[in-house]
Amino acid sequence: MTMSLMPVSAMTEREFGVVFSKLAIQLRWTDADVASGKSYFEVLKEFSLPVLEQTARLFATEHGRKWFPSTAEWHA
Repeated sequence: MTMSLMPVSAMTEREFGVVFSKLAIQLRWTDADVASGKSYFEVLKEFSLPVLEQTARLFATEHGRKWFPSTAEWHA
C-alpha cells in the first residue's frame, strides 16, 4: 500500500476487528485473540477500511496461503 492510499479519516478499531476476525476465520488462525487484533490495529489503523477489506480479500483468496499475514505483508 502506498501513502497515496492513505485516508483522510482512518477506520475505527471496531471496524478493523470485523475485517481481522473474518480473515482469521477464513485462514483458520485458531490462536487469534483480542491482544493480536489490538496489536495489528496499532500498526494498520492509518489505512482506510476499504483498503483493508480489499487487502483481506486478496489474502483470503491467495493461492497457497496457509498463514495469517504479518503486518508487514499488509503494508506491502
